[in-house]
Amino acid sequence: MKKAQSEVITTVLIILLVLAAVFIVYTAVRGMVKTGTEKITDSSKCIGLDMVVTRNSLGTTATTTTPQVDATVTVQRNAGGDETEVKPIIQVGGTNTAAVCAEATLAPNENTVCTLTGRVLTSGQKITVSGMYGSTSCDITDEDGFIAV
Repeated sequence: MKKAQSEVITTVLIILLVLAAVFIVYTAVRGMVKTGTEKITDSSKCIGLDMVVTRNSLGTTATTTTPQVDATVTVQRNAGGDETEVKPIIQVGGTNTAAVCAEATLAPNENTVCTLTGRVLTSGQKITVSGMYGSTSCDITDEDGFIAV
């Protein structure tokens, strides 16, 4: 009789240990899957995003110490991508000149004028535009524009 009770208790303890191990593994895996899913969801908003530079100009404003160069860039968002509004990110001549166009957010088929001030800009520099949904930056969608004189 004692041997039968001992086997039942052992079986119950093994089952409880297995359940505890399953719970621990589930908790760890659930966190990783949730984080990965959120990143995929945020990044999927960028699929199909199409924004282009439609016009740009360069102007110089003199200050007391040095001339300040300003550029205005008109960005159009075409249909495609997530329906959520997106902030345009303008880059001129390289990665260290990125600026979020703070003036507006764009829904599909809208355009806006972004002003870049106080930067070292010259005629002929390449302009690129991409978008930002919340804190998620999208890849460059247009890199054909050049600053006009």
